[in-house]
Amino acid sequence: MSTVSTRVSRRSLIGAAAALPATLAACAMGQSGGAGAPAPRRGPSKLAFWVYGGGGPIGDIFFKTTTEEYTRAFPDTTIEYTSIPSATIQDKLLVSWTSDTVPDIVMDSWRGFLRFMDSNLFLDLSKDFAGRKLKAGDFYETAFKAYQIEGKQMGMPQGWGTSLYGINTDVLDNAGVKLAPGQDETWTQDDLTRILKQVVKYEADGKQAAPAGADDGIFFHWLWSYGGDFLNADKTQAATTSPEALAAAEWYAKMHTAERVFMRDGIDKRDGIAFNLGNITINGNGIPNSLPDWNRFPFKVDVFQRPRVAGSKIANGRVNRMYIDGYLLFKNSKYRDATVDFLFWLLDEGAVSIEKQGGVNIPVYKKVAETVFLTAASPFSRKKWLDAAGSTKTDPAHAKWTTDLNTIYGKYTAQLRTAQAGPREAMTGMAGEINAVLDEYKRQKGR
Repeated sequence: MSTVSTRVSRRSLIGAAAALPATLAACAMGQSGGAGAPAPRRGPSKLAFWVYGGGGPIGDIFFKTTTEEYTRAFPDTTIEYTSIPSATIQDKLLVSWTSDTVPDIVMDSWRGFLRFMDSNLFLDLSKDFAGRKLKAGDFYETAFKAYQIEGKQMGMPQGWGTSLYGINTDVLDNAGVKLAPGQDETWTQDDLTRILKQVVKYEADGKQAAPAGADDGIFFHWLWSYGGDFLNADKTQAATTSPEALAAAEWYAKMHTAERVFMRDGIDKRDGIAFNLGNITINGNGIPNSLPDWNRFPFKVDVFQRPRVAGSKIANGRVNRMYIDGYLLFKNSKYRDATVDFLFWLLDEGAVSIEKQGGVNIPVYKKVAETVFLTAASPFSRKKWLDAAGSTKTDPAHAKWTTDLNTIYGKYTAQLRTAQAGPREAMTGMAGEINAVLDEYKRQKGR
C-alpha cells in the first residue's frame, strides 16, 4: 500500500528550521493567478484541518508551520489544526461523521479516499477547479485522476512518489560491476539478473550472504509491465489469470526461488540484513521520503528505473506504481468557500513552503515540482522520479481495496516469493478470492 515514512534526520529538521524565515518570505501569498489565487468570500471563517502523522515531522512541523503561514496571510480565516497518527486517522474520521466535529479538510494517504469513496461525503471540486482557470495538465495525471469518481473531482492529491530502485553502488563497485550512465534507461530483466548474480553469494544453509541481492516485494510493477492487471477494466472481476499476469508471476517467482537473487521472506530477509546497514544491493522501494535517511549513509546510493520487460506490449516495457497523499474536503462544511481557498493555496504556495522545509512527497502541481523539488541540492538523481511519472498506475481504485483486496494481494504475492504455491496456483487462488469479494460488494451495492 501507499506508505509514507515519517523518518526525517535531526540534521534535516534543524536545517529546515533555520531556513524557515527565508522560506516564509519567499512564498508569495494572496497573489493573483496560480492554484492558490483566493476567490472573494465574506466574513470570518473557522476551519478544522486534520493531517496524518501524529508526533512526526509531517504532522507537527511541515503542515503545522504551513498552516500558521496561511492564517498570518489571511487573518479572516482561523484554522484548528490537528495532527493524528496515520494508523488511527481513518477510524477517527469514521467516528467524526456521526458527530458535529467533522473536519473541513483532511490530508491523508490515498487509502483514506478509497476507504470512503462510497460514502457520498466528499465535496465535488470540479467547478472550483475549472473556475480557477486550472488545467488537468498542470498536475501529474495519475495522481490527479485518482481522486475522480465518475468524472467528478472529489479530492485533490497533495503529492506523490514512485518506488524506484535504490541501489547501493558501493556494493556493485566492490563486486566489479559498473553501471554506465543512463544504463537504466535501456536495461532489461536479463541485465538485472546478470548483475545480481555477480554480487549474490550464499551461506551453507542456502540463505543469501551479505551483501544480499534485491529486496523487491512489490509485485505490481512487474504485473503491469508485463501487460497484466489485478482487476478488469470495469473492476467487476479479477484479471490475475490472464497470460500476461501469469507470465509476470512466473518471472517474479523465478527471481525469488530459482535464480534466488531476489530476497525471500523470512529466509534471506532476517535480522542484521538491511539496506540501511549497507548489506543489501537493491531496495525495491526507493521513494522520495527515503532521501533524508539516505543522505546520511556512509556508503553511496542512487535511484534507478526498474528494468524494462522485453517484448511487453506496454509502451517502454515499464510501469511504475504511484503512491499518493491527498486532501479530502467534506461537502457539509459550514465554510465551504474558505475551505476551497485553503485547499488551492496548499497546492501552490503552501506546497512551496512544505517542500522548502524538507518535503513530504513530490508536489502534484508540476510548477512546484519542477521549480522546487527538482532543483533542491541532492546527491540523488531526483529527475528519475519525474521521468517515471509518465508511466504510472495506482493500486486498484476500488472501495474494497482497503483492506480486503489488499490482503488478498499480499497473501498470494508472498506465496510467489516463498514457493508456497506455484505461479499458476497462486494467481488462480488470488482470482478466486478477489471475485468472492467483488461479488459480495455487488450484492451489497444492489440493495
